[in-house]
Amino acid sequence: MSKEICPFLGKIRGDNKPESTCIQEQCMFYHAEESRCIFLEIGTASREYLVSLKKMAEQNDLALLRERVSTFSDEEKQERVQLYLNQAEISKNKGHFSKALLDFKKALIMDKKNPDIHKSLGDIYAIQGIIEEAISSYRQALKLLPEDGEIWIKLILQYRALHSQMPDREQRYKAATDKLREELRSLESESMANCIMGNIMLILHSQDEDTFIEERKEAGLLMERALEINPENIWAHLGLKDLMIYD
Repeated sequence: MSKEICPFLGKIRGDNKPESTCIQEQCMFYHAEESRCIFLEIGTASREYLVSLKKMAEQNDLALLRERVSTFSDEEKQERVQLYLNQAEISKNKGHFSKALLDFKKALIMDKKNPDIHKSLGDIYAIQGIIEEAISSYRQALKLLPEDGEIWIKLILQYRALHSQMPDREQRYKAATDKLREELRSLESESMANCIMGNIMLILHSQDEDTFIEERKEAGLLMERALEINPENIWAHLGLKDLMIYD
């Protein structure tokens, strides 16, 4: 628990030494009716206000860039995309995720059809625990790279994070599994469809041990089928490796 210190007297709350006595009603930050200091509450409100101002400035910055993007040449757009991506990666590596998110958004304004930017946005949202936005970003990336196993697995992991703490997670996992299974029917690569379905069964698995055993068996068969179709499917190899380690 953090200590609350009066910035004027250097008094720690609960300190009754006479040389640091709170002047109470004589202080503008003392709430007489409730007999308490409100200085820290004002400080908290000020911080929240500054955060809201920062977010507003960021939104204005993005809106201005959207208005200007049509005036840039293709070469200028690509130059800016690379600049924003470099800045975003530096911020991300330093743990400055809000700054990274802003630069990834700027890059996306310049190049809406870049799947790597959508994926990077999903990664930042996932780190921040903004699951719905992470799912949306990964789905946008999959529209552009439907056969990318890494993005599929990241998407499935976000569905697990979304439902894992819910009392009816078994039903939610099943609903998500059914939805994803249907979407996999549109993939051109049957190998990737089998591989991803296997990963879905391993990630969104039942908490019942006997059921999970059967799910692992089915996932193994799906991975093997994926490799029969395409022996170079790295995600199927990794899936089988995970199964062997678990078992």
